[in-house]
Amino acid sequence: MSEKAVASAERKATKIIQDHVPGIDEHEAGALACSAVSQFIEGENEDEIVEELVNMLPTMNIGDIDDVEQAAADIVHDMLHNGTCLDPMLQKTDNVIFDNETRGMALLAEDNDWHSCEIVADDGGEKLLVNFLEYSAQREIDRESFVPDIDDDDDEESEEIGACSICQRENKLTKHHMIPRSEHKRFQKRGFTLAFLRGPENITECCRQCHSMVHRLANNSQLAEKYDTVDKIRAHPKMKAWATYISSHSVNRRAR
Repeated sequence: MSEKAVASAERKATKIIQDHVPGIDEHEAGALACSAVSQFIEGENEDEIVEELVNMLPTMNIGDIDDVEQAAADIVHDMLHNGTCLDPMLQKTDNVIFDNETRGMALLAEDNDWHSCEIVADDGGEKLLVNFLEYSAQREIDRESFVPDIDDDDDEESEEIGACSICQRENKLTKHHMIPRSEHKRFQKRGFTLAFLRGPENITECCRQCHSMVHRLANNSQLAEKYDTVDKIRAHPKMKAWATYISSHSVNRRAR
């Protein structure tokens, strides 16, 4: 992540805090913003950031707040969903280093379509050098735009054959929680029952490649808030392009 991106996130977060806490000193708002952005970068979730704000707000020279917990929750919600300051691209990731010749699919800039490719070089950064097999053309791409082929032997769950809810191909299926499990505690506080969150109404069955692509669209918090139905997932522009491409390709299932 760049220092410029972090500074921009902190400025936006400061403004959100000032909007929610009128009269707060700009420096104190900045301190709260720096703390929230730092937590987000380190991978802490929404509840953890809210908890820290709840602890910090009463120490500021801001007078009485009727409901500190609600104020903190509103601030963090706006940072994540309305202020566009806590972007998933800010978060640290332990990048998986792909071996050379690892095969998968990626978007080719020339036609903005998905094509089979293989890794040529991966130094652990945010870019990959891949060879698009159809054209024998090497291109540097964003790591996030590469979807590796799935090795069935890595899967510990037994998968049934059925129609993928994303690409409609007959394939081995995995279960995707549309409100991801990491968000269940937060949604229980909103009144959602555990029976619903763990039940079939919150689950869609999709192939592993599509499942991987879903989790490249957004972090779990954003998936829960914005992409909590199959229709919403399929409507995402990247998923539309992906589904159009992958649905035209046959399934290659290795015999066990």
